[in-house]
Amino acid sequence: MPEASGVPQSVDLQRQLTADHIEIWLAEGFLKLRWWVLIVLYIVCAVVWWKLLDKRRLKEILVFTALAYIAVLAINEYGQELILWGYPTDVLPVFPPFSSVNLLLLPTIYSLIYQHFSSSRSYFVAESAVTVLFCVALEPLLAWGGFFELLNWKYWLSIPVYAIMALLVKMLTVKVLKITVKSREAKGW
Repeated sequence: MPEASGVPQSVDLQRQLTADHIEIWLAEGFLKLRWWVLIVLYIVCAVVWWKLLDKRRLKEILVFTALAYIAVLAINEYGQELILWGYPTDVLPVFPPFSSVNLLLLPTIYSLIYQHFSSSRSYFVAESAVTVLFCVALEPLLAWGGFFELLNWKYWLSIPVYAIMALLVKMLTVKVLKITVKSREAKGW
């Protein structure tokens, strides 16, 4: 409902929430130890991923990684919006999902699994093992370190979510690549 100024009350509330979030981030997050750890993790993950990446399959793996990134971003956004979990330390105050450790780790790890396990069966086994390990070992460790917090969620509930997401991303990547090949063949490339 618009106020006398013509700006809806929800916009004013969002503006105030953003201002408060930035103020808290500057006072309690920015340049603190956890913030630096996230920055280092981002850099290390990017460097390790690049070193391990099969450059001959760069386009294919980038498609997979981008789709995985989008899927994890959506999952994290829904989880935070529904107050299921949160990320106490933000890299940037105005785009909190970017701070998600899951957003950093999952696409990187799943893309390397995709690269190394070409058959659907071997991919499924590998991604399932990594998913369980991530949910029962790494997420609790991240929570202990203050990078992740469960609010209305259990660690084990993430297992089917991540496993299905990883399978769908692989299926979509394969579909996109098939469409690309067919398109090139039809054009005589």
